[in-house]
Order: sequence, then structure tokens, then C-alpha cells
Amino acid sequence: MSKKLKGYIQSGILFIGDPQYMSGPAEYVTKTVGMLNGRELSPGYAVDITPEDPYNPFRRWDDFRSKVGEDDLSLPFPGAYTASDGRGVAVNTHRVDSQYEIEKHFDDSGKLLEIRIKFRD
Repeated sequence: MSKKLKGYIQSGILFIGDPQYMSGPAEYVTKTVGMLNGRELSPGYAVDITPEDPYNPFRRWDDFRSKVGEDDLSLPFPGAYTASDGRGVAVNTHRVDSQYEIEKHFDDSGKLLEIRIKFRD
């Protein structure tokens, strides 16, 4: 028994793990470049002030993305003895603006046995 699902990749990284770790919004403040004078608008930019969270690696997306880099990464539990004690994996696909198809295979009792991921450009 199998069922196919389709997904899309924008970042080039595919995450496989528990969605509980994806919770929580990013937090930003707006900084202005100069002083506001009368009715003039001063250009500004958003600054990510999301606090570090050892239980949620996705809270600071730019930091997460830079740590994955070109390699794959097992996401360790905080305080784990080895880096292989992962709560999920981040796989660099080297495919930006791509899609994938997931084929799920179940055993006779209906429990998920295997996931096969096929990438499409």
C-alpha cells in the first residue's frame, strides 16, 4: 500500500523531523537609519531579535541555514552526549525552487514502514 504526496523546496534544505520544533513566531523590531524630520519618512530595516532557543532550531532561520551550509545535519537534543542523538535531520538538496514527491509505504498493520523521496526540477 502506498500514497504519494507532493512538496516544494525554496531554501534548498529538506527537514525531516517532529513539527513540534517548528513552533513559535520570529520576532522583529524596526530600526530607522536617520532622524525623522517633519513629514519626511526615514528609511528603516527589520532586525531579527528572536531569542535563541535550544529546543527549537528554527527560531532563528538565518542562523539555522548558515549552520547547515553545504552539509547535511543531524539536529541534536540540547544536552545530548553525541551529535547523532538527533531530533530531526536537515538535508541540503542543492535544489532551489524545486519540488519533490513522497511515496509512503506501510506494513500490513498500517504502520508507516518507509518514505521514498523523489526530486523533480
